[in-house]
Amino acid sequence: MDDLNIQSETTDDDDLPVSIKHQRDTIVIDGKLEQDYRFLTYRFAADDGELEARAYLDDIWEVSITAPIDLPVVPADVLAYLQKRFSVIKQLGGMDGYRVLWQAAPRSK
Repeated sequence: MDDLNIQSETTDDDDLPVSIKHQRDTIVIDGKLEQDYRFLTYRFAADDGELEARAYLDDIWEVSITAPIDLPVVPADVLAYLQKRFSVIKQLGGMDGYRVLWQAAPRSK
């Protein structure tokens, strides 16, 4: 077996997420798989507890901040971390559903 050489970019924010988990939710009805969701859940330490963001693997360029709902201000370091990794950042907002917090400028061809 060949050695695998993995290089990663080191940044000041590498220790920002408390955890990153690869998860899967499935919905089975009458023994038949109806829906299958695979996603990454990012957890961050925040002043008031924890902040959680979720990125579905079928749309990996987008992430949604899901907890706490209606967070008035996303901490700048968390937002900067997510901006380096995703093109669209949304936030879950109670009755209003998701709203776009930030979107990268379109890339020219």
